[in-house]
Amino acid sequence: MKEVVYAVYRHQGGRWTRDRSFPSEQREEAKKAAEALLTRQGVLGVNLVEETFNPTTGETKEVSVWSKSGATAVPALGVAVRKERESPAEAAPAQSDDEAKGDDDEDVPVLVQRGAKPQSSAAPFLVVFKLMAAGIAALFVSGLIS
Repeated sequence: MKEVVYAVYRHQGGRWTRDRSFPSEQREEAKKAAEALLTRQGVLGVNLVEETFNPTTGETKEVSVWSKSGATAVPALGVAVRKERESPAEAAPAQSDDEAKGDDDEDVPVLVQRGAKPQSSAAPFLVVFKLMAAGIAALFVSGLIS
């Protein structure tokens, strides 16, 4: 049987940190706790993540079910975002117990990277600079430049 936990993450001090976890029955309490975190000084964003552990496969899926940011410069947490589901009238009838419970998230990717920093625009410059410095040093060593 899959185990579901709701984790509240806060963005503070330039990084995402797990603040609290709630059992699956306490989703609304988890959302209220996430909303309350936004009032703390220094917290720029919050994210409520549904973590589903499958003990059979050992795989954990992390899906953002709610997020809010007080600033535009807050980077994404690095988890998949839950898509809105079709209403039951529009959806096809469920074929298995998992689908009947709404556990049809097989297409949702597993967490790949959390808190990744964007590549600096200075990186290509540093590569060119280091290559030029190595070339000049080689010319000094060979005696072509004194």
